[in-house]
Amino acid sequence: MTIDPIATAASSFKNRSYRRAFIWLPLLLGLISLSLGQDDSWDLRNYHLYNAFAWLHGRSHIDLAPAGLQSYFNPLLDVFQANLFRWMPAPLLGFLLGWLQGLNVIALMLIGRRLLPADSPPWRVIGLACAGCMSAAFLSELGNTMGDNLTALFVLGGLLLAMDSSGPLARRKLLAAGALVGLATGLKLTNAVYAVGLAGAFLLVPAIQGRRVKPLIFLAMGGLAGLLLTGGYWFWHMWQLFGNPLFPQFSSLFPNSLAANVGVADVRTLPHHLWEWLFWPLVITFNPHRLGLKEQYQVVWPVLFALYLAWAASAAVRRWRSVTANPMDVRVRRLAAFVAVSFSAWTAVFSIYRYLAPIELLAPLLCWLLLQRLVPAKWSLRAGTWVVAVIAAFGLFNVSNGWGHAPWAEQAFRVQQPISPPNARTSVLLVGNEPMAWMIPFLPPQWAFVGIGLNFPTGPGYAPRAQEILRQRGGPVRIMLPAATYPRTDYISKLNRAAHLLGLDRRTDGCKRPNWLRRHFHLKAQVEEGANGKGCSFVLRDEDRSDLAADDQATERNATKILAHNDLHFNVADCRRYQSWIGQASFPYLWCSAIPVR
Repeated sequence: MTIDPIATAASSFKNRSYRRAFIWLPLLLGLISLSLGQDDSWDLRNYHLYNAFAWLHGRSHIDLAPAGLQSYFNPLLDVFQANLFRWMPAPLLGFLLGWLQGLNVIALMLIGRRLLPADSPPWRVIGLACAGCMSAAFLSELGNTMGDNLTALFVLGGLLLAMDSSGPLARRKLLAAGALVGLATGLKLTNAVYAVGLAGAFLLVPAIQGRRVKPLIFLAMGGLAGLLLTGGYWFWHMWQLFGNPLFPQFSSLFPNSLAANVGVADVRTLPHHLWEWLFWPLVITFNPHRLGLKEQYQVVWPVLFALYLAWAASAAVRRWRSVTANPMDVRVRRLAAFVAVSFSAWTAVFSIYRYLAPIELLAPLLCWLLLQRLVPAKWSLRAGTWVVAVIAAFGLFNVSNGWGHAPWAEQAFRVQQPISPPNARTSVLLVGNEPMAWMIPFLPPQWAFVGIGLNFPTGPGYAPRAQEILRQRGGPVRIMLPAATYPRTDYISKLNRAAHLLGLDRRTDGCKRPNWLRRHFHLKAQVEEGANGKGCSFVLRDEDRSDLAADDQATERNATKILAHNDLHFNVADCRRYQSWIGQASFPYLWCSAIPVR
């Protein structure tokens, strides 16, 4: 006997339209990922590369938080992605990550086939799945290493299995569904809100009236197994090192002198008062800055919020009038409960937008299903089509590239080695809030790295521990600082690549065409004619050329203050500037010699 979702996938693949969509849509998303460039997000530069390197080389006893608090996140997903960087050219990896994340569109199609009427045409199921992928959280992370899109596959798979948890295979489906969401949670703890959402869906919408607890037991058993499979080893490792399986988070429950008495949530992004709690979908839509986003407006949440209210009002009116209506499909009600409970849990714990990726993918489908319930039949299809089209358009045209992409290079990462006397006992201090830990795998592995002034909730034992590492190693102490760069350097590089592809960099017209583009499209650049007959190129404007030496000196002065709080000092006059690259994007750094540490 086959499990229903597997049977659904097999039957879908027999249909030519679904078969083509299964093959070509993930490939298309892989190509879009390739066109965006290499991921150079803050998270990648901070901990994704370092955590994989640290785990594979047993550096937990050598380094001290060079990537801040993220130094101690579960590295399993990072190991997978970092090894891919080693084994294949960077552009090929960008395509592969986009393709893998694009498999979410297949999960959405399978869920849509289970929930839409059996006679629904394939174009409707495929269209709703595509609309789900035209969402801000999903598209903004396409092809990068943050993990929200990859782990969304496990969440959507778990939901698909749990949707039809009835029949002789009900227990197996629930165990498998819980295990998939547990796997996602072990890989990335932010997915715990979807474990809560799945449990809430079964509490609110039981398959059989009065049987609410028994399904939860099987979901919990599967979830625990999945969580331990992907996260159990790391929890135990953290417990052995720090007496806290989630170090440095929840140090209020598991005290350790290295970390301050903190919990897990960053309260800056949470609702501030009752009205915000009640109308949070509206608040984050009209004021995305509350979630740390740029001008990234999304219409899906107020639409879904209004549909939930209309659904509740319609049910109340029918009950008041004692009107009997056809019951809504239990699977649709379960999906609605899953999204509502997950969103509520996300609001209470995180309110960081990119963590919404799984339910944002599902939102257009849910909007369609609710509209078919609420709008009269003669208008429901047209209303659903227009609403979903508007949601998809808003998502597509409001995607922000704020996480960062760099132009491709065959070698993903390059770090210029500092000129320093070879000494295996060298200790390196990474100072400031700019992430630099990504460079550690490309520096001598015998060195020890200590983060000073990073985003770590330092406790009273942190500075003494840093001093102890330096004292025990007994070698020279060096300091790494982020060096200043011109703010529009990458922008100019992109303009020149586009000009070269379009043939606009030739001097046959005396640079008239690039100058015409600069004037009419208000490009923040100026055009320069190359010497000795060379072509035309875009260059930085005079107002964008800051004094890099002065900016570096300001960084050094700030680092002096940070180090003074830790009884550390360094020789500012001895700082040297070196280069490093992610793709073709430059990330220079300063290398300084330390004055003997007290």
